[in-house]
Amino acid sequence: MRKKIAFFAGGWGGDFIQNVFDGIINVAERENADVFAFLNYSLNGMDESANAAELNMYKLPDMSEFDGVILPANTYNVKGELDYLLGEINKYNIPVVGIEYPLDGMPRISSDNYSGMYALVEHMIQVHKVKKALFIGGPADHPEAQERLRAYKTAMARNDIEIPEDGIRYGDWAKEKIPAFIEEWVDNHGSYPEAIICANDIMAIAAYNYLNSKKIKIPRQVMVTGYDCTRLGMAQHPPIASVSHEWDTMGKIAAENLFARMKGGPTPMHIKLNTKFVQGGSCGCRVYNDSENISNSTVLTNSIMDPIDMDSHFRHFYTNVRKAKNKIQVHNNLSYLFEHNHLIEGEQFKLFLDPDFFDLSKEAPKKLNPELKDKYDVIVDIVDGKGQPYRELSRRDCIFESAERATKPGYYVFVTLYAETLVYGYAMMSGPLNMASENQYYIWTRHMDSALEQVRNNMMLDKLWQEVEKRAITDALTGVYNRHGCEQTTYPMLIDWGKKGGTALVMLVDVDRMKIINDKYGHTSGDEALTIITDSLKKGLPEGFQVSRFGGDEFFVGGVLLEDDLNIEEFVAGLEAVLAKEVEERKIQYSLTMSIGCAKTSPNSVVDIEKALVTADNDMYVRKEIHHKTK
Repeated sequence: MRKKIAFFAGGWGGDFIQNVFDGIINVAERENADVFAFLNYSLNGMDESANAAELNMYKLPDMSEFDGVILPANTYNVKGELDYLLGEINKYNIPVVGIEYPLDGMPRISSDNYSGMYALVEHMIQVHKVKKALFIGGPADHPEAQERLRAYKTAMARNDIEIPEDGIRYGDWAKEKIPAFIEEWVDNHGSYPEAIICANDIMAIAAYNYLNSKKIKIPRQVMVTGYDCTRLGMAQHPPIASVSHEWDTMGKIAAENLFARMKGGPTPMHIKLNTKFVQGGSCGCRVYNDSENISNSTVLTNSIMDPIDMDSHFRHFYTNVRKAKNKIQVHNNLSYLFEHNHLIEGEQFKLFLDPDFFDLSKEAPKKLNPELKDKYDVIVDIVDGKGQPYRELSRRDCIFESAERATKPGYYVFVTLYAETLVYGYAMMSGPLNMASENQYYIWTRHMDSALEQVRNNMMLDKLWQEVEKRAITDALTGVYNRHGCEQTTYPMLIDWGKKGGTALVMLVDVDRMKIINDKYGHTSGDEALTIITDSLKKGLPEGFQVSRFGGDEFFVGGVLLEDDLNIEEFVAGLEAVLAKEVEERKIQYSLTMSIGCAKTSPNSVVDIEKALVTADNDMYVRKEIHHKTK
């Protein structure tokens, strides 16, 4: 049995997640172990219920199943995520290694956020003679951001360069504030800074976009630098000068230490890896394809597919569920899609949905409920590239089955699928690792969420249409067919039976003295009388006979006779007896009887409904005359 390693990560880490995960997998393959990555896309400021659904990703597996855990603690965004994971790990005493942030009593691997930034700033000062720079940092209270800022301040001070009051701003790792910071500098100084030094590539790219919108040339008029050496940063024109973490090395060392701990061997409590300044065209350096100076995360040739092909793949999510109205249709359509195109999802792929997803009988919750289920509907199950039949699986098997039936170690990535008020389920993928970069896993989930939402809409519209159709042919009071429903269903049934040589029975039923019941006891009692007549007919009639309310107090009954020797008088008497018993049991305060007229069609003849109705109507009035004289 291969070992199982869990990697719980905040998915927004992008290139960091991809390359750390890549390093972990390289070691796991050597150690004959499977790696399970659970990606959470929570965010501070995101809707609370959405964050709860994302946290569900960490709760999806049973922690006791794992032999070791790696925690990239710098990727968790919402309070309580790390606490939950540590609580589960400690409960089962599972070996663990942390990445970046310290974890109490647990070994970790971290980056030196100082050395790379210091080298970058020294380069800008010594080589490019920068004296007027705008530094845009991460959150003021973030330990990594603090180290990068300390390196900047130290390099500037050692070169006797004074930092102006507005020379340091906090962009919180995001792009939104960057244009305002640059505009504020221009307003205060009358010109652009010589360089904009950012604490990550995301903010540097935002600076690029703003400067380009103002027709400012990079690096001739303003130099821009970043940090993290991401694929997107290297893809800019010119490529962004940045700092590389060597994240894949970090993942390898974390995994090596974890396996050493699992085997009971000694491991260091803290290993700090150097960061490295990587020149780029954005600082004014002429840079050629120096792959030795660039982390694996920045290699641009590892894109998983052309953007147009990827867009086409996502659009096929929608086209394949456009008309799907139930789980089997969804299974058939999506299985066909992913069997023929699973470049993103991988040779081993599962889409498993909450059983409530297809159950429209339950009222939709007003707030997203992230409750985990013991069993799930496996709507798509791709095994070695081949689609498998629909089935139900336990939550445990949805997670581990693919790995346990594989002959070689592998990696499996899990993401949550949900909408505003409903957790749809989860997906397991084994496709290219660079799906993690540029947040492609998140983009994939949003497209799949929308496709599944279309399925829910299809089901709701279909249910609504069925309700509309049902109401159009159903009598609202009694629940039996109305006249239109009778003409659409019962008439064709009788005619078709006649064509087959059978005998049909047509009946008209009229409530006796209905006006007296309404006038003396009220229309509520009149409605009650109609429902009692309906119930008694349903109980007394042979199987397959259909009852319709023609209007007022008149009913139509039609059915096929399997034998031609029906005694009409006994048949009518039997129905009257059922009604009498129903009246007695309900203890109603008024007399209630019915007059029944019958018309039996001839075998091997065309059923003439109008003719049968006339015959039954005449018979009914004869019987009604008798009732009025005797009762």
